[in-house]
Amino acid sequence: MEASPLMLSARQFPLPVSLRRLVQQRFAEESGQAPADPASEQAAVLRWLGAAWQWWEEQYPLEPTLAEEVRRLLPLAEALAVAEPDFLVPGGHPLHQLLDTLQAAAIGWQPRLGRAGQGLERQVHTAINQALARLAQPDTDLAAIGARLEAGAIKDGARAQRMAQRLIEAEQGRQKKSAAAAMAARMINAALAKFEVPEPIGEFLTGPWYESACLALLKFGHDSVEWADMTATTETLLDSVQATDTDESERRQHLFRVVTRLPRELKRALLSLHHDNDALDEAVALVEFAHLCLLRRQPLEAVPVDPLPLPPDNGAVGGDSDRPDTDTATVGQWYLVQTDAGEPLRARIIFRLERENQWLFSNALGIEVLRMDCGEFARLVAEGKAVPLRRGVSFSRSLAAAAGVTSESDLQALVAAAGEAATASSPGGGTGSEGDETEAQEQARLRREWDEARRLQQEREQPG
Repeated sequence: MEASPLMLSARQFPLPVSLRRLVQQRFAEESGQAPADPASEQAAVLRWLGAAWQWWEEQYPLEPTLAEEVRRLLPLAEALAVAEPDFLVPGGHPLHQLLDTLQAAAIGWQPRLGRAGQGLERQVHTAINQALARLAQPDTDLAAIGARLEAGAIKDGARAQRMAQRLIEAEQGRQKKSAAAAMAARMINAALAKFEVPEPIGEFLTGPWYESACLALLKFGHDSVEWADMTATTETLLDSVQATDTDESERRQHLFRVVTRLPRELKRALLSLHHDNDALDEAVALVEFAHLCLLRRQPLEAVPVDPLPLPPDNGAVGGDSDRPDTDTATVGQWYLVQTDAGEPLRARIIFRLERENQWLFSNALGIEVLRMDCGEFARLVAEGKAVPLRRGVSFSRSLAAAAGVTSESDLQALVAAAGEAATASSPGGGTGSEGDETEAQEQARLRREWDEARRLQQEREQPG
């Protein structure tokens, strides 16, 4: 079968119709036999199941050791496929649902997880052993086994998501700090570019004042009154320590006014030193000493101050990168990535680092395992070195795909054909056999249920 993305959505499973007629048409013809007897019908069903299983392993691959473990369920699937009619309704049999759950739960498992991944291995092994009991014990509840496995997978997934969320929050905090540092540096550098200042004032500005500016941005934001006040205070401080050609008395009066209020403003804004009163007083004393020298007409040697370095990811606080998307990858998508380390890595995208234009990946435990430039990752995808891993009713989808039902239009055609068959076999509508009539009635019932489910789904999706 040609590999192509399936267009049927998860909500369309279970399918509203049985694939019995389609399976017989497709797989009996391949054998050169007409499905006129139970043996040939069973052979067609088994060929269909074999094709579906192969599709499933190719399109929804698990790690080889785990895939081999899951393959133990194939004999059970074969036994049920020829014995239970609802097996021919993809998604309608509890074994379909169990296999769907197995693949979804194990998509990120790898031997490299070590002891941390042993819990999932035990869950899978237990579920398979319990399901295999169905071969000898017909009352084995496959639905209950699947439900227990799904509950365990949900619990593990929630734990991994919490780990990933902590990682995301740490990255978000780092990005905010980096952006704040960049904005604070740009503000101070812009002010220093206008003036030369005494060396102690330069050390003050690039030391505690810069650290406090970063904190102000993180605490209040770049559009806050506090940040506007800090920017204005920076300009006022630099201007207050400049020599001037204006009238001496006017300059002294202005300096007196500044000296009166500036220390209070500096102390209020020096957030980085609020925990240490002695350090706070010492920092403000540097400024007060410079003002005292000016008031005493003692010259202060002004020097140029080297600008503060800008962090590499110097975007605006809270702003988004204006770089265009370089690929179609999305958060939450699993990939099998070929790395330089050798063994392919199963990793899930959990976050986009906007300023670095990178994807952040975690493993099945929610632990960071990779971060990569978006453009570089797009190249790996294009070269087939990063392959998306799909999940979601995977075995049920594979059963449908093996019979040629891969899209909405395929399904609509199948439903329409089932409706025509039901009409033809109804009283006055045809001369079908009793078996055909029973199947047609079942198809009609399934179609009614599907139509009703679609109607309810559409009502739920209506706004308001």
